[in-house]
This record gives sequence, structure tokens and C-alpha cells, in this order.
Amino acid sequence: MIKTIRLFQLVHSLALTALFFLLAIIPFIIVIDVITAFVVIPLLFIILSVVSVIIEQKLLSLASKLAASNSNQACTNKKCILSRCFC
Repeated sequence: MIKTIRLFQLVHSLALTALFFLLAIIPFIIVIDVITAFVVIPLLFIILSVVSVIIEQKLLSLASKLAASNSNQACTNKKCILSRCFC
């Protein structure tokens, strides 16, 4: 499950980078007026940043909960006990 969370974090980072890149390129691709340039695009940037922080916090809290639950489990395998419960 930890690997799945890391995969989601990677996909989230790549998608966020692509969205920020597209948001930066929009003014160069199309002709925009002043309201779009100074109101809509910064508003989209703020909304995208807030949603990104929320997603990242949820993924980190899920990872920490899983790590805490995995560390609380008792090791019953003798080989695992000898390797300091890193099974």
C-alpha cells in the first residue's frame, strides 16, 4: 500500500507540473485581455495550488497512518525478529 501511495504522489507531481506548465503557456498561445491575464489566470493558479496542497496532505497522512499501523504489528517470525522487524 505504501508503494501505491508513492505512485499516487508521483502521478500527482507530474500532473501538477503539467497543469502549471499549461497555465504558464496559455497567455502565449491565445490572445487574452487584461481581465483574463490579471484575474482569471492568477485565480486558477491559487485554486490549483490549494487543491494540490490538500491532495498532498491527504496522501502524507495516509502514508503516516499506514506506517504507524505497520510498525505496531508484532513480529511472529523468528527470522523477522532477528532482522529487527523489517519484514
